[in-house]
Amino acid sequence: SPEYKKLGVFKTLAKELYSSCFNKLDLIWGFPNNNSLSGFIKHLNWKHICDINMLTLDLDDVTKFINEDIENITKIDKFTPDYNDLFCSMCDSYIIITKRDCEYLNWRFVENPINQYSILEYREDNILKGYCVYKMYNGGEGVSGDIVDILAIDENVFDKLVFMAIQEVHKNGGVYVNTWMVNSLLIDVLIEIGFKYTNNLTHFGLCINSNKLDLNEILNIKYWYLTMSDSDVY
Repeated sequence: SPEYKKLGVFKTLAKELYSSCFNKLDLIWGFPNNNSLSGFIKHLNWKHICDINMLTLDLDDVTKFINEDIENITKIDKFTPDYNDLFCSMCDSYIIITKRDCEYLNWRFVENPINQYSILEYREDNILKGYCVYKMYNGGEGVSGDIVDILAIDENVFDKLVFMAIQEVHKNGGVYVNTWMVNSLLIDVLIEIGFKYTNNLTHFGLCINSNKLDLNEILNIKYWYLTMSDSDVY
């Protein structure tokens, strides 16, 4: 209601929530937009950790990948229980990562009531080694595909999953493929493929709501694993 604008209602409610959950909800994090970032920092004690730069691939520049045969990757319509094992095997690689187990992945992508996602699965000798989730998006510059989530046991599997996503987006009439990540090694793989920075920035920030956390890790982006799917925008 307009009569409640500029009365600090959001700030008051947020502070009360944080206080009531202190040392219970240890960390609050998200992706504030340009309008709200300064308010989160000034009034709610958030830290601006970094800006994540969107990476985009123009499919007109990568026709050499479009018809390349890629083995061991299939489309699936549901995440199976062995995704729990995949996530557990990856936990030591990343200190801070959303729990990407079977239950979460099905909730986030398969049962999503708003967006329709496509899932690519990499198996070798029936051993699950990674997955990639993408969705088609009709934006102002034409149809594009967003790689919203990806997890792979190594850079080779990551590379092949991205190639397959590129092919699938192209088959569906896409002219661009977009994604963002914070892992520097995987960013290097994307740039090697042909992705380029766009200066379309997503702010990442957080609020420490506990006295139990290791701030050296929490405040350093190199310890995080983030993809587009960690934001509800995608």
